[in-house]
Amino acid sequence: MSFRNELIAQTKGLPTGLYWGIYFGNERAGDRKVDIWAVSATECRRLIQYCTAIQQKLTPETISKILNIKSQCWQDPEYRRSYSSADIYDAVLEKNVSSIESFRKYLKTYKKTE
Repeated sequence: MSFRNELIAQTKGLPTGLYWGIYFGNERAGDRKVDIWAVSATECRRLIQYCTAIQQKLTPETISKILNIKSQCWQDPEYRRSYSSADIYDAVLEKNVSSIESFRKYLKTYKKTE
């Protein structure tokens, strides 16, 4: 299990709150990982709005694209370090990315400029 105080660290792209990552073995080998966040009511509302906005954009086609890309990224050592699921959602839902190749191009183009 790991703990991070994001009230202090305030890592860009992460919620403001307390984080626990619980690992049930080696996640790179396919074992599960659970994230638990303790956040303020205001931060919780913001996160719910973010999730709702994503949910409203999902279609069977975009879900398939997201899952296809995620299935090819989850073992990448840079996944969760230099890019995250949020980047995959943004790439597919906002930039019309549809494959792992176009996602890699997206990362080179958009993640370097942020």
